[in-house]
Amino acid sequence: MPDGGLQRGIDGGDADQGSYPMKSPVVKRSIVLGGHKTSVSLEEAFWIGMKEVAGQRSMTLSELVGEIDTNRQQGNLLSAIRLFVLDYFRSRGARLPT
Repeated sequence: MPDGGLQRGIDGGDADQGSYPMKSPVVKRSIVLGGHKTSVSLEEAFWIGMKEVAGQRSMTLSELVGEIDTNRQQGNLLSAIRLFVLDYFRSRGARLPT
């Protein structure tokens, strides 16, 4: 093989380095935000991450999303949620849930 015998995973990473498929179905859930019911569509991996964070903080998903919404500097809510989850797991040296 031209790359020294390494196999490449789906995402171009080394197959033996724990690469994983980048597919995650988008799931729509209703949450209460600021006293109003709203729909949030996120990839399942982000919902799993949010549930983990909320559980560790003894919060509901709605409370966590409300906190993210209040603290976001710019951009839309969905981007703020994804960045929050990414930062949360990165800062702990953990992999995102799949």
